[in-house]
Amino acid sequence: MISPASIDTMTALHTGDIRSGHMPGTGFGLTWEVVKENIGTLNFLPIGAFGHGGAFGTHGWVDRKNNLVGVFIVQGGAGTADAKYAFMRMANAAID
Repeated sequence: MISPASIDTMTALHTGDIRSGHMPGTGFGLTWEVVKENIGTLNFLPIGAFGHGGAFGTHGWVDRKNNLVGVFIVQGGAGTADAKYAFMRMANAAID
């Protein structure tokens, strides 16, 4: 079992102000992309939420603040991002 302290270390923002994430408003912990600003497509995720995406649209994220884990699995190309963000918004809306 992974300890909570290990999870905190892995998901802490280690890149500071360096532009390093795939999406604006993110940076990286140890292997995880971490939300550092609620901007753009991430305006519905809290700061500190983390996840990782795949090359063809697959994405998983963890929102510890709201006790939410999301997994979006798809093998797609153009237009996949729209579906992914719609799914993420619906998942987030379900907890409001």
